Amino acid sequence: MIRVLMVDDEPSILDVSKIFLEKTGEFEVDTVESAEEALAKLASAHYEAVVSDYRIPGMDGIEFLKEVRALDPAFPFLLFTGKGREEVVIEALDNGIDFYIRKGTDTESQFAELSYKIRLAVEQRRAQKEILEQHKQLAIINEIIRVANSSLILDEMLEMILKITLNLLECDMGWIYLKCTDGRTAAMKAHHGVPQSFIEEKSTVFIRDWPYNLVFCACQPRYVETMPEGSPGALDTRIMEEVSASSFAGIPLISDSVVVGALYIGQQTGHEFSEREKTVLESIGREIGGTILRGMLQEQLEEAYLEEQCYFDLLEQHLISLERSMMEHTGIVTELIDGTGRHYAEKLNEDIREVIGITKDISTIRRLADSPDEFDEVELDSILASMRERFPHTAISVHETGMTVLADDLLAELFANLIRSRTLSRTKDVQISIAVEEDENGMLRVSVEDSGPGIPDEEKPEMFVCPRSVSQNGGKSNLGLIVARMLVERYCGRIWAEDRVAGRPDEGLAIRFTLVPALEE
Repeated sequence: MIRVLMVDDEPSILDVSKIFLEKTGEFEVDTVESAEEALAKLASAHYEAVVSDYRIPGMDGIEFLKEVRALDPAFPFLLFTGKGREEVVIEALDNGIDFYIRKGTDTESQFAELSYKIRLAVEQRRAQKEILEQHKQLAIINEIIRVANSSLILDEMLEMILKITLNLLECDMGWIYLKCTDGRTAAMKAHHGVPQSFIEEKSTVFIRDWPYNLVFCACQPRYVETMPEGSPGALDTRIMEEVSASSFAGIPLISDSVVVGALYIGQQTGHEFSEREKTVLESIGREIGGTILRGMLQEQLEEAYLEEQCYFDLLEQHLISLERSMMEHTGIVTELIDGTGRHYAEKLNEDIREVIGITKDISTIRRLADSPDEFDEVELDSILASMRERFPHTAISVHETGMTVLADDLLAELFANLIRSRTLSRTKDVQISIAVEEDENGMLRVSVEDSGPGIPDEEKPEMFVCPRSVSQNGGKSNLGLIVARMLVERYCGRIWAEDRVAGRPDEGLAIRFTLVPALEE
């Protein structure tokens, strides 16, 4: 529907014109009898074209054209008049009029021509606006791509991208989430124009929760607007209230069909996102996703490098400590010739076993770094049976499970590390018991329990974490347990420690972890 404002000093002409134009169903026509009324209408309502007589009260049609074009240089303006002098036509064309239609006696013909010329003028104007919008879209995307490919660090790059998007789309607020490495949450990395309370409450969100799952999991843009025909849902309304917005959009940031984050922008005043704005936002999401992913990977690489250095520092310190211990024990054994020598020989043997274990841990870490996460079905019973062969001097109690899990050949190292970490406690006759059961989430929960000395509750959370300094753990090595945690996380599970008997740490430790079961065919 094209909304037209018609100006003529003859009410009968206005009535006839409105009837003929509106009967086609293409036009909605408002009529006024003076230029002053017309200018007031143009200032308060939206029209796509003006049709004016040459002779109207207050000013002639050419002067009125100049007033309209002062408001909008490209606004469609048609002169529909009985005045047919050549100089009037030339003056109208010189002042940029779109079309000149002369009133005549053939009513049907003249209004058919008027309808056609109005339609043509409006279509030309719409096409011109479309081109301008496309240029604006390209300008936004090009500027964002320039920033994305700059040498800025990730957080600075996100702040710049958000600022450019808000400025060029004339939005009031925005925020950007990036997916966390746990695959379940996303963290807010950039924000502008949103309340501090919202930043604190929504600093981290679960991407599988509504309404974030539509953007992060379904990879779909989401536009939430307060419209007369309906209001948003309760959660969307809450977000709008928290940021004082009347509308907002959530756009997935995509790299190779994978969502790495989400861009949110909002408006405080009534605003419906146009198709062009939606196209711009969705193009931004596709264009910058890859660059953001590279920035995320770079940060993860730097964090991994720091963690690797921590591991090597821990390893170096521990090897030094072991070397010192082996030298002391060897010297004592050399000097002793009585039965006490056996005792020290046994200790020396334990040290050697631990060195061998550390060597295996280093090998496992390297394989973890080099091997892709490609899993197959692995029978738990064969892995558990192999533990008896690897630890012939340890009492290991297991029961056949008949279960298979999604893993690889590193799964055996997970069990070996846990058994080794508990049998190197220098406590004789440590017994190991291994049990497997299905938990409430459909995962397999494995329990490795022992009868050795327990661990104080305050130390349990730190058992599987690399200490940030060598002195932090008193020179003790938990490298085997760190590797165990890395392996469990590789298999999409979690690991924790408990007392074997609740509340009785003196009666042994239970290390539990989860594995993903293989689906039955």
